[in-house]
Amino acid sequence: MTTSEEIALIKEKAAQFLNEQLDLIKDLVSVDSRAGRLTGNITAIERIEMALAPLKARTERLPAEDLGFHLIAKCGRLGAKRKILSLAHIDTLPTLSPPSQNPFRVEGNIAYGEGVADCKGGAAVLIYGTRLAIELGLVPKDTEFTLIFYSDEQLSSASSRQLIENEAQTAQMGFVFEPCEEEDEVVTARRGTAYGFITVEAQTKSEGRERQGGLTGGGVTGGTITASSSDANRALVGAISDLYDFSDPWLGVGDGSLTGLGGGLAINVGLIAGGQKADEVAQKAQAKFFVSFADEWELWHINRALQSMEIKNYVPGCRVSLALENTWPPFERDQNVEQLYRLYLDSALKLGYEAINEKSSYNPSAASWCSHYRLPTIDALGPHMLGTRGRNESILISSLTKKTAIFAMVLNQIKELRFS
Repeated sequence: MTTSEEIALIKEKAAQFLNEQLDLIKDLVSVDSRAGRLTGNITAIERIEMALAPLKARTERLPAEDLGFHLIAKCGRLGAKRKILSLAHIDTLPTLSPPSQNPFRVEGNIAYGEGVADCKGGAAVLIYGTRLAIELGLVPKDTEFTLIFYSDEQLSSASSRQLIENEAQTAQMGFVFEPCEEEDEVVTARRGTAYGFITVEAQTKSEGRERQGGLTGGGVTGGTITASSSDANRALVGAISDLYDFSDPWLGVGDGSLTGLGGGLAINVGLIAGGQKADEVAQKAQAKFFVSFADEWELWHINRALQSMEIKNYVPGCRVSLALENTWPPFERDQNVEQLYRLYLDSALKLGYEAINEKSSYNPSAASWCSHYRLPTIDALGPHMLGTRGRNESILISSLTKKTAIFAMVLNQIKELRFS
């Protein structure tokens, strides 16, 4: 049971850490750590290692091809049965401007800068929340902390996924420090996503025939129109029509983002290409589509649907192939995730903060890799993000202190969890 004196001490200590957190965030924002920038990646890793020093953590840099390094740190009682996995990425989008064009700056209670919210502010909450709990003796002694700072979130975590999944398999709970879009919320579910391709190839050569005379409504008086039953574009139209039949129409895609966040498949075909000339039947056609799904069953369903489409004879002489890639599994909410969320809610209330709501999101994150191994996880534990991308990217400074204190309180109460 946390006493009122301990609660006051947690909030006081979290407030004392604020200047150190801002210094860390400023240094990280000042580094060009756009995914793939090797020098900036190493500089950011070195700065995080400095921040981890008071934890006496055992750190290891893990090489990542064309990226630099991921950093894994372990502290507490190494080898303990209770293992806590905490995650934050340190890269920013490769397409963003360099930090010199969007430097760290403070205006009142708001901090601006490239990556300040996504996710360098989250790294500061993770480090100092863990440090606060350990220094105040709030954590059960038989606890190992594993902290991963990965460098390719903006590149779909292609390199760090294996690292995260390996640690998730031996952990008891996970915490992800993406920013929160509202101050009093955490994310307890994320939809899975994937990109897919439809490729149609005609298996027989077209036979040309001369067409004399003008085309109706046009000024063309002659030309060659290639005719064949093996029309790749016609087959592609049939495949796209079937693909949309698998999608739940109430979800849809509008204004560039999914409108539905519950169950059901959402599919959007965004890129289509076929043929070389207007007066020739297409011998090859392609389409790229995006699919969003709520759970593993829906992913299985879409894979089965794609298999059935491949054997369907849309147009005689045309072969249709379909494939999914860059698949992010869904972060699914179950009773263990609910229990972890309620612990976070209770921790906030004990500290005198407003109730923390839970939400689902259509954007994937590292929580997806944790959920894939049924690791109870909650996400969006970073600071309150006020603006995203470019010069508007910003955080509410006071939320750093709040989120740091809440995470420390959560660590104080983890012994109360009883996962099924």
